[in-house]
Amino acid sequence: MKTVIKRRTAMVILAIVLALFTTFTLVLAQGLPCVQVLYALKPSGQLSYYSYSGLPNPSNFRNGGRERAISNGWNIYQNIFGGWSL
Repeated sequence: MKTVIKRRTAMVILAIVLALFTTFTLVLAQGLPCVQVLYALKPSGQLSYYSYSGLPNPSNFRNGGRERAISNGWNIYQNIFGGWSL
């Protein structure tokens, strides 16, 4: 249980850092205890994700820490939230 809490805390901190130091307007986190996903929305409306596994360490990012674009046009929505999370 402590490991799950540490991972969740790490994801929250990571989401805050991404939101503060990038051009994202919104960052959401969700996932299973072993695999986390950060969703990031840019002002242009592009929704991207970062897949992450493990504790805070840049080497734990899949895709080398690079964003993966999902689609555009998400800036028309006032609220966006993750659909499934444990």
